Amino acid sequence: MSFLQMTNFFSWGLLIIVTVLFLWLIHGFFAPIFWAIILGIVFYPLYKKILKFTKDKASLSSIITIFLILIFIFTPLYFVTKSVVIETKGFYDNFSQQEQQLSQYIGNLDNTLKDFHIKIDNLEEKINNNLKNIIFGLKDQVTTIGKNTINSIFMFFFMLYLLFFIFKDGRRIVNKLSFILPLGNKKEILLFERFASIIRSIFKGTLVVALVQGILGGIVLYFVGIESVFLWTVVMILLAVIPAIGPAFVIVPVAVFFLISGAIFKGSILLVAAFIISLVDNLLRPILVGRDLDMSDALITVSIFGGISFFGVLGLVIGPIIAGMFVLVWDFFQDEYSDDLTND
Repeated sequence: MSFLQMTNFFSWGLLIIVTVLFLWLIHGFFAPIFWAIILGIVFYPLYKKILKFTKDKASLSSIITIFLILIFIFTPLYFVTKSVVIETKGFYDNFSQQEQQLSQYIGNLDNTLKDFHIKIDNLEEKINNNLKNIIFGLKDQVTTIGKNTINSIFMFFFMLYLLFFIFKDGRRIVNKLSFILPLGNKKEILLFERFASIIRSIFKGTLVVALVQGILGGIVLYFVGIESVFLWTVVMILLAVIPAIGPAFVIVPVAVFFLISGAIFKGSILLVAAFIISLVDNLLRPILVGRDLDMSDALITVSIFGGISFFGVLGLVIGPIIAGMFVLVWDFFQDEYSDDLTND
């Protein structure tokens, strides 16, 4: 081995070692770093507009952008989270008090199914056990949130701190990465731009649509007299992120419950509402996303489930981003080597 080869080997080895050590050092702060990067990419166009307004004062523009994000994103999110925590505790207490009445309803459902010659063994026990698992799980999550309040506050402000520098120095960081990576500056800038476009598309086409669907579902549940509307609205927003499920997973069972209970009008209203809300995705997604996100619903669904299995709740966003990068890199490979692939 020549001296030049030894030098290259040592240089690459040192680079890999210090990079792995650094990633290990910051792995406990993955969530705030991740969200700072995502918010920085999504709201960077807003930052650039404010930068023009402030005549290229980067620090001031970054502070103003973060302030607007706090006002229009995190302030409503705080009040919604607070309401959900309160309603979850109330829902748990009501369930404990009305467990006997619920068993009676389930018994009526079992009798109705038997009239149609449909028999499900231990239906009441199965439904009760599943409901208890869900409700106890929600209660445990609320308790965990309460215990981790101090840590969550620290992580939140740490995320804002990082977001400030992402806005302020983001372009310089991208230019530095494009200089280091061995793909050629034009190709790297194109990759970064398309990656940013994918993230914005996921944010607009998935999260915004889910938000609209969940809110519409919550309004419908409120008008038919369902309690704990904030709680069920948040549940429907989370379900709406997954194309194969959506708010109908909550609305349809409630509609069936009303129909069995004799409230035909309310049940019918909910079924119609579930159908209409399901159309929101088809109407809004093309408008918000356009052709920026060329991913099928099946791929998005698989990536979400895979993301949740690896990253927990963060997987709702991380999964589609990884899938988007997968599609992006393969498209880049196809465009780059299309001539060679065609000739072969």
